Amino acid sequence: MIMTGIGLVFLSWGALLVLLVMSGVVYGYRIRIEEFEPEKVWWTNRTETEHAWRVPVEQVIANGFNLDIKNPNVVPDELGDPVELLREYERIRAEAAATREALKRELMASLGTPSLGKKR
Repeated sequence: MIMTGIGLVFLSWGALLVLLVMSGVVYGYRIRIEEFEPEKVWWTNRTETEHAWRVPVEQVIANGFNLDIKNPNVVPDELGDPVELLREYERIRAEAAATREALKRELMASLGTPSLGKKR
């Protein structure tokens, strides 16, 4: 069996269309046969790529025939050090606050209204 990036197993073209109809993909959108041209070309010369990979039948059975198998070629996002991320967040937040205050002062000056800190 070969999985594709959208998580479908191509058993046959009829099975593919049945899977698409059962999953509700065709609601409100009619699939044209021309849209399957890249898959047809690939089907005649199936090779593994970053979007198509082999899944052992044992794994499919072990998953209870759940075909939602994650792409093994995707590199997980590096989240980074939480302390460093928090420092960066605080810096950006302070920068945004300073920019917001500068914009308020500029708008108040252009409108001829008293500055924010002064009361009449």
